[in-house]
Amino acid sequence: MSKLIHPAARPDLDIAQFASPEQIAAVRRPLNQAALLPASFYAHPDSHALDVEKLFMRHWLPVARTSELPEPGSYFTREMFGEPILLTRDEQGQIHAFNNVCRHRNRVIAEGHGQCKGTLTCPYHGWSYGLDGSLKGTPFMEAAENFDKLEYHLPRLGLDIWQGFIFINFDVDAPLLSPQLKTLDQVLEPLKMSEMACLDFDRYQAPWNWKATLDNFTEAYHQPTIHAGIDPLVPGRGAIYDDVDGPYNLFWIPNAPGTSFQPVLPEMENAISGGLVVVNVFPLFHLLIDPSAIMWLDWEIRGVNDHDLIWRMMVPPESTQVENFEAKKQELYGYVKQVWDEDVFACVGVAKGASSRFTTQGRLCPQEKSLYQLHNWLVDQYER
Repeated sequence: MSKLIHPAARPDLDIAQFASPEQIAAVRRPLNQAALLPASFYAHPDSHALDVEKLFMRHWLPVARTSELPEPGSYFTREMFGEPILLTRDEQGQIHAFNNVCRHRNRVIAEGHGQCKGTLTCPYHGWSYGLDGSLKGTPFMEAAENFDKLEYHLPRLGLDIWQGFIFINFDVDAPLLSPQLKTLDQVLEPLKMSEMACLDFDRYQAPWNWKATLDNFTEAYHQPTIHAGIDPLVPGRGAIYDDVDGPYNLFWIPNAPGTSFQPVLPEMENAISGGLVVVNVFPLFHLLIDPSAIMWLDWEIRGVNDHDLIWRMMVPPESTQVENFEAKKQELYGYVKQVWDEDVFACVGVAKGASSRFTTQGRLCPQEKSLYQLHNWLVDQYER
C-alpha cells in the first residue's frame, strides 16, 4: 500500500526550483571562494513551504524547557508550522511528546499548559488519554465492533532533551540530537544551563524571512557597521569562528584589551566570561551568551516574510533573588533593545533587497565562516 500524502505537504518542491546547479556549487566552494545562499531561498513565494518540508518536518526543534513541565501530571502545548504539539510528564516523571489531536474527530485535545490528574480529555466528545498517550476513555463506544483502544494511541513525536531544552522532531526515525552535540557540551558545561531559570524578556514581529534573522545572528562581520556603539567593547573583527563536528556553529567575540562588557546582573558562577559567545543549533536554536545572562531566541514562523522573535533570558536561580532584580533586568533590556533595533534596521533592508528582480548571488566574506557552515548545512537538507 502506498503512503498517503497529507494535503498540506509539498513533496513536489525541489531545490532546482530555487537555484541552478552552478549557484549551489558556488555555495559549496572552499570558504575563501564561496558564495552565499541565493536570495530565492529568502523571497520565493514557495520558500516557506520548502523550509517546512525539508527542514522543520525533519529536524530537531526546541519547544520548551523541562521546567515548563515541573512535576508529574504537567502538560504543555504549542503549535509549530500548523502542527499541534502536546508535551506531558507522566507519573514516573518521564516526558513525552505527541500530536495534540484527538483520534476521534480531530479536535485539539489540550490547550495552554497546566496540571492534570492522570488523563487529558478532549472537550468535544470526551475521549480521554493517559499521560503516556494511550487511549483511556471512549464514551458510548461499547457497541462499536472491531474497535481496539490500543490502535488509537496518540501519535508520538521524536523527543530529545539537551541542556534542559526539550526538542521535538516530526520525523520519529531521525537520529537523536544530543549525541551530535557532545563537543558543544564541553563548551557549555560550565554554564549549567539545565539548572537555570528561564524568564520572558521580549517579543516582536519580523516582516522578513527567518533565515535573514539567523544569518544576522550567525556572524559578527556586520558589527562594526550596524553596531558601532558596542563594537569598541567587543570588536566584531576579532571574532573567532570554531570548526564544528555537528549540526551547529559557534563563535566568540573577546573583549577589547582594557575594556569589559559591563554586566548588569550578577555574574554566572564559572560561566564563560571575557566577551560574547554565540551558539546556533540548526535550524532554529540560538543562544547569545555574555557574562551576566544568556538570551535564548525562540520562534513563531508563519510565512515567507512573517515570524515572531521570542527572546527569553536565562540566569542562575539565585540571580532572580538579588535586590532590585527587576530593575536590573530592565536595565539589561534597555541595553540589548538598542542592539536588536539596529538588527531590525538591517533585516528590513535585506527583505526589500532579496525580493528585487535584479538581485544576484553575493560573495561570502571569510569573516562569515559560521554563515558558510549554516548555508552548506541548508543546501545539504534542501538536496535530500
